[in-house]
Formats: sequence, structure tokens, C-alpha cells
Amino acid sequence: WGQAAFPAPPRLNTAAQGVPLGEIRAGHIGENQLVSCLAEGCLAAGARGASSDREEILARLRDAPETMRSSMQRDVEAGRPPELDAIGGPVVRAGRADHFDVSTTEELMRVIAANLTGS
Repeated sequence: WGQAAFPAPPRLNTAAQGVPLGEIRAGHIGENQLVSCLAEGCLAAGARGASSDREEILARLRDAPETMRSSMQRDVEAGRPPELDAIGGPVVRAGRADHFDVSTTEELMRVIAANLTGS
């Protein structure tokens, strides 16, 4: 769980928005979604007894290359099914079980799923 807080935000955000991480960080809405998704992942990790340093993870996301595209984003662009449940599912399930807000993670997952089906 300690590691789970890091991969979900960049993977879900780049796949949902279809742009590199640098463009997400540069946009007000994208940056807010990235930070919110990270906060939800940290809450989930904490609820499961793992420690995750939100500020350290945020610094890693801000230091990542501008052109970074996630493997999930590449899967979506190629029409391959992404690992939505493996990446976002644990966060969503923890939030539902422990009654904390995971609406950003849920929304990103919905957008990605809709992009795959063309809905």
C-alpha cells in the first residue's frame, strides 16, 4: 500500500486526459485532479496501515519529465484494455469501505472506460 499511492495519479490522469504529465501539471484543472487523486491514494494507503508521504510523492510527480506518458495512457491510445481495476480499484474499494471521498479516482476511471467504449 505504501507504493500504491504513487502510480495511480500519473497513470489515471495521463490516460484520462490523453496528454503528457507536463501538460497536466501546467493546467489548473489537471493539476488539481492530480493532487486530489494523490490525496485519495494516500488516504487509502493510510486506511490500510501503510505510510505514504504525500509531499514526497507530489515532489516526485512534479520532478517527472514533462513528456512522461504512462503505460496506461499508451494502452488506451493503442486500444488495449488498461489495468483500471489494478491501479484505481484498490483506492476506490478502500474509500467505499472506510467512507472517504474517492470521487476523483472514480471519475478518472469512468473517463478512461468511456474513452475505450467510445461513450
